[in-house]
Amino acid sequence: NVSKKPQPNKNLLKAKHTFKDYSSLAPVLAPNETPSLSDSQAVGAVAAAQANFMRVIVQREPEDGMKTGLELLCVVRAVLKKIKRRVLVGDKVVVGSIDWVERRGVIENVFQRSSEIVDPPVANVDRLLVLFSMEQPPVEPFMLTRFLVEAESYRIPLTLALNKTELVDEESLFAWKNRLRSWGYEPVFCSVETKNGLDSLAFYLRDQTTVIVGPSGVGKSSLINVLRSDHRAPDSLEGDNFFDPVGFFPYSLILHFRFSFELRMLSVDYIY
Repeated sequence: NVSKKPQPNKNLLKAKHTFKDYSSLAPVLAPNETPSLSDSQAVGAVAAAQANFMRVIVQREPEDGMKTGLELLCVVRAVLKKIKRRVLVGDKVVVGSIDWVERRGVIENVFQRSSEIVDPPVANVDRLLVLFSMEQPPVEPFMLTRFLVEAESYRIPLTLALNKTELVDEESLFAWKNRLRSWGYEPVFCSVETKNGLDSLAFYLRDQTTVIVGPSGVGKSSLINVLRSDHRAPDSLEGDNFFDPVGFFPYSLILHFRFSFELRMLSVDYIY
């Protein structure tokens, strides 16, 4: 009888390949670590997730020296997926194998996160901005309470702002200011239309990654537009990027992301 040659264990081979890939993977980088980079590498931040691709805004382009706002379309290195090292919007990453002409690359490593929001999945958030409007739509106490409770649960610094102040009288503003102070908040009253109060709001958001949450129609996208067009933030990235997560917070949602290295803002629009 001719004995059959034993077949290799597929699971064992797979494990060996994964271990080989993992052993070649650089360790997770500390938040402020400065890795040694080649001309085909750069450090950047994930601005959007689209299907299997990530849009990354990198901090430099070798030919031009330091340069902010260059967008690359990237895939995630296979070994990161194998070891379940997930890459989120907001992550600081190392991009390699960069084609500077085609603006494509591969996410090779991820820096440690300072914070993480599970739903929507966003990393390295410094501040939550809860944005409501005084009118159109009017602020509704019960809904505002739900937003504030949800936002507070993440234990991330929070700012409360009320937009469209030009649509109400001083008496209404005074009443809401006192009411919110009794809740323990110092609200920022502002108007995207007249730009009143935007300097105060920009002060809270400067040099931070901010997630803006609020009902539809309160002016989240308009606020971002005004802050950027008034040069409170440089136009590092033109146009819009969209990230569509699955989940509820507490409603189904669409994230609308615009990124710059001076003013990093992410807005959440609630769809009923």
